[in-house]
Amino acid sequence: MTDSSHDPPVASSTQSPDRLAWIDLLRVIAAFLVVLDHCTVIPPHANVEGSANVWFEPLLKVIAKPAVPIFVMISGALLIRPSLDLGVFLRRRLLRLLPPFFFGSAIYLIYRIVVFENTISLLSCLRLIWTGEAYFHLWFFYVLFGVYLAIPFLSLCWRQQASERYPLIIFFLAIWLAFYSLFPTLAAMLESATEYSFNSGLSPYVGFFGGFVGYAMMGKYLADRPINTSLAIGMLLAGISLTTTAVLLADRYQIASIAARGNSPLRILIIVGIYAIAQQITFRHAWLSKISSWTLGIYLLHPLIIDVSQRLLGLKLSGVGVIVTALCVFSLSACIVLIISQSRLLRRVMV
Repeated sequence: MTDSSHDPPVASSTQSPDRLAWIDLLRVIAAFLVVLDHCTVIPPHANVEGSANVWFEPLLKVIAKPAVPIFVMISGALLIRPSLDLGVFLRRRLLRLLPPFFFGSAIYLIYRIVVFENTISLLSCLRLIWTGEAYFHLWFFYVLFGVYLAIPFLSLCWRQQASERYPLIIFFLAIWLAFYSLFPTLAAMLESATEYSFNSGLSPYVGFFGGFVGYAMMGKYLADRPINTSLAIGMLLAGISLTTTAVLLADRYQIASIAARGNSPLRILIIVGIYAIAQQITFRHAWLSKISSWTLGIYLLHPLIIDVSQRLLGLKLSGVGVIVTALCVFSLSACIVLIISQSRLLRRVMV
């Protein structure tokens, strides 16, 4: 999904092989988590009281959700830098994203028309492509478009001397965390307890400081200043256990459902924990780098494989079956991308 094989920073002499190794590993992990997340919605959804599935399925969903923020953090780590040629940067980013976006939109619109028997006019097709709604997962391209437009501004912070740079970045991240996560979560909890709306006064600021831009900045900051491994493990375990508990209690307590939201502080603990732990892993393999370069294609293809498999095989998943299916879908998607990558014409839309 992020595009290291095409990014000048990846080949930079300032980046160590170990750093590239953990980025490749993290990208593959995040791609698998996306597939896992989408496999968790395959029915049956109903949990049986007292069975392991009561906690196992929520646990899988909690672990899988950080995938998109992690991809954005990787983009920040690779693309934010002091020296940035704006024209070259934007041209390369657009040429990298537009072909797969339009190709994927066209494929999934045809799939909807043929398989779902949807009647979609040409004007509706154009509207669906414009809004990223040709298929449910294509919204991520708009996230990347927005992050790429913000990166030239974020890169300005790295032009400062280190003594000025990091206090400025920490201030930015503190503001972003406050308005993206802490304030909205606290406001929602207070609203549920008092029935008074606190969010209305925050919404303009949340819109300005919110979204995924902060993840890009955080990814770059943590790549330059990794946190302690023990702390990262603690953050990950605390985030997973508390968020899973909140998900399990969400139907009974509104505060628990608020704590389990995607922008809650608990979710950010998991995201930072996974990212920071991966930084300490120096495992390298040629195939890992290959699969890492295929993640955009895997992201594009995997919903199609899931849906076709479900229609042909009538999949009914629970427990470990979700993980096994995710591994199969991920592997099949990677194999298809490998085959497509052999074609010069199709390579640009998948790899």
